[in-house]
Amino acid sequence: MSEGLVVVTHTNPKANRDISKCVESVRIALPPNSKHLIIELDDQKEDFQQARYNAMSQGEIVVMVDDDDYISPDSLNLCLQALRDTNAGLAFTYEVVVRMDGTHICNTRRIKYEMISNNPQIIHQMCAIRTKFVSSRPIECAFRHGTGIEWLMKAEAALMGGAVQVPIKGYYWVQHQIQRHKTIAWQTGFRDKLIDLRNDINSWSDRTGLIPVHSIR
Repeated sequence: MSEGLVVVTHTNPKANRDISKCVESVRIALPPNSKHLIIELDDQKEDFQQARYNAMSQGEIVVMVDDDDYISPDSLNLCLQALRDTNAGLAFTYEVVVRMDGTHICNTRRIKYEMISNNPQIIHQMCAIRTKFVSSRPIECAFRHGTGIEWLMKAEAALMGGAVQVPIKGYYWVQHQIQRHKTIAWQTGFRDKLIDLRNDINSWSDRTGLIPVHSIR
């Protein structure tokens, strides 16, 4: 395992998506001695889940940035600083939703640990994951319930190592029409799985209370 921070972007060449804004934003934000890995995948869901999990072997701290999203220039450095200051398992920023009409909505809500198991959107923001806190439980849970793994890895890192919120607009989640349709379909199926998913996640730790906000200096 390499030391330091690794930013991972998975992309599907068949989608013919312009990833230049993502790549440029990471290039600007990337701290010294860190790297950005762009990994090509096909569109098989199981392969994607496994690839997300395999990314945890790339470094001590891993950040996922989707190929159609982008990040702010200070986001990576401030998340790294928060992890160094607190020894937490997860540092996350605010997320800005870039809507299809070009408007932005920023979610600045405070989060409690017990909220993490409610929905993937709770910690959907950019997250710096300290990978030593991620075990095989998320991949096993994802395959068992047929749900996304990224949320589960973030949840485990936060619950096992503690989390800290970095109060900046760090991640820009760009929405698309096809993505919106997929989200609605996914949410319908997700509701049927939520009770079992919550039970699995909550069995990992009894950590509760408000996640602290890190002081930026």
